[in-house]
Amino acid sequence: MHRTALAMVAFGALYFALFGALAQWSHKLLSEPVDVTSKGRFTSELPQDWGKDMSPEKREASSLSYARIVYLRHGKLVNYFERSGTARPFAPSQDDLRQREATVASDAKLQTMADATSGASVYFWLWGFLCLLFGLVLVDPKTPANPTAEPDARKGGARGSP
Repeated sequence: MHRTALAMVAFGALYFALFGALAQWSHKLLSEPVDVTSKGRFTSELPQDWGKDMSPEKREASSLSYARIVYLRHGKLVNYFERSGTARPFAPSQDDLRQREATVASDAKLQTMADATSGASVYFWLWGFLCLLFGLVLVDPKTPANPTAEPDARKGGARGSP
């Protein structure tokens, strides 16, 4: 096999392999935020003795913030503590509902883009494999390096015809 043909095959395969790896890396970067926030790690109810050392105002504000964040990220309604210390279910406002819709929409867009880049990486690796396969199989090792030169001219040192 000629060096030029081998270099072209190697370059083509490397090109597609690198773009496949880049697409897979971007898939990981796009899907990771959605995976982290959608697993529901922080969706449990707060224990009854949570924040007992805080002032009633701070306990209410902190537990209300927690309940709002759980709703915005996961869509789950959890209880928060009032100033009196009783647990009350979180009731989202209209602004919270709009923010939740925006969060769901952005997560869906990120997941769609992540899925597209995952599919692209498979296609790039497939093309790289096909580049190697066809490049190595279809190159004829019996083909001369300069097929336009005449056999007589190569032996006598004269230049080939144009």
